[in-house]
Amino acid sequence: MNFSLNKHKQVTIICPVYNESSIVRHNILLISEYLNKTFLNWEIIVVDNGSVDDTYKIITELTSEVPGLKVARLEKKGLGL
Repeated sequence: MNFSLNKHKQVTIICPVYNESSIVRHNILLISEYLNKTFLNWEIIVVDNGSVDDTYKIITELTSEVPGLKVARLEKKGLGL
């Protein structure tokens, strides 16, 4: 893969989550680390589907550490729509 070409592309990753407090921080940081090395223009959109644990709090706090991170919250609880 020619990484220099990737620096000019916009990449969006959408991550739906539900009660992922034990792994969401690690996974978002891992994804953003990879994207920083590979792409210049990127964003990660994390959509919390009504988690009842600390998932939403964790991803909201991560927005200060990960500039390309955006957060949305749905009130429906559970996996999928």
